[in-house]
Amino acid sequence: MLSSATRRNQLGSTEGGNALGDDRLMSSSVRMTSDERLLDLLHRITRICDAARDVDDVFDQTIESICGRLGWSVAVVHVLEDGQLVARSSWQQNDDDDARRFRRACEEVRGEPARSLIGTPVAERTIIYLPEVADDGRFAAEWGDGTGVRRWIGFPIRTGSDIVGVVTLAANGAIAVPVQLLTVLNDVGLLLGQSVERERLLHRSEELDAAQALFISRAAHELRGPLATLGVAATTLVERRDRLTTAQQDQLLNEVERNTARLRDVFVHLFELNELESRQRPLAIERVAVAPLAEATVAARSASTPQTTSVRLEVGDSVVQADALAVDQILSTLLGNALCHGGPHVSVTTTERPGVVRIVVEDDGPGLPPEVLGTLFQPFSRGRDADRAGFGLSLTLSRQLARACGGDLVHEPRAPKGTRFVLTLPGG
Repeated sequence: MLSSATRRNQLGSTEGGNALGDDRLMSSSVRMTSDERLLDLLHRITRICDAARDVDDVFDQTIESICGRLGWSVAVVHVLEDGQLVARSSWQQNDDDDARRFRRACEEVRGEPARSLIGTPVAERTIIYLPEVADDGRFAAEWGDGTGVRRWIGFPIRTGSDIVGVVTLAANGAIAVPVQLLTVLNDVGLLLGQSVERERLLHRSEELDAAQALFISRAAHELRGPLATLGVAATTLVERRDRLTTAQQDQLLNEVERNTARLRDVFVHLFELNELESRQRPLAIERVAVAPLAEATVAARSASTPQTTSVRLEVGDSVVQADALAVDQILSTLLGNALCHGGPHVSVTTTERPGVVRIVVEDDGPGLPPEVLGTLFQPFSRGRDADRAGFGLSLTLSRQLARACGGDLVHEPRAPKGTRFVLTLPGG
């Protein structure tokens, strides 16, 4: 809970542009032009944000400009990363021991915004100004006496309606704080937000480029084997057919058929993934009873599996909201992997929670090698055992189908051994 002194100095919600909340602090753009120093500062920060490519450089130059031109003692920039405040930049105007200690203490502030005074502008979505920190109980409780700080301002960094960080300013003297400064800081928060957003878009672009390069590399590696086998088999059949026995010819033809089917599966899965990602595959979301689908899938998969493998099916009357063909495809993939590569006992069970149905497919086989778990659902990721069918694209496609239906597909550890996949879907 904010103190009364802090509440009196909240300058309105930043969501409303430059609205300051207190009529006494309202100022038009015409009034702002009366302070050329502030306008010059705003123009300088605008140029910094336009010219600098690294967001940390933007932070450094911005707070240096604010402190240097306006006389603030300490400035610190925190950015939200995964919901936690993390210090990214700081500045100290004078070689003062109190300022140095306070600066370092501010740099060490981490955690959820609501847990610290520094995070208050983020939590409250507004500029906070404390004209006399001695009158504010929260400042004293958090920082104690002897900081040398007399006045304090925190203003949010925002991109559109999102708050992405906060800049805090501290002064150890009775520094002047005109109304125009508070309005300018609101605009500075917007400029810094644009730099943060530009950095995030750049990182996202780099991640996409890296993912694309990895996908192409893995695809090339995956296709090289079948194509090489096809080439050798075809060349041998053409050039040495008259010297091959019937059995040898049949063996080569079987290799051609097997690798052609493998390539066909790869291209079918790639096509389906592209349809899902580009939203070109229409899904018919409806009430789907799990039992009939699971029973049919088990029967179809068991017919081509050694009789030594048993399947326990306990799905009850569970109903999901999903695309029936998508659920059938996911279950077929999971059961196929379990029956071909798992232990002698496979089970398909369901549990229900409010609004969610969990379909668990597990086996008591050797389980998956640890090195594949982090990339299990990435395209063409199959770890050391390249012969494990379905661990290249089918799991990637299955997760995409699950998410397109409003659910998810994950791998969970199973003790003492074995493999467990959990498909969650909206309950029907």
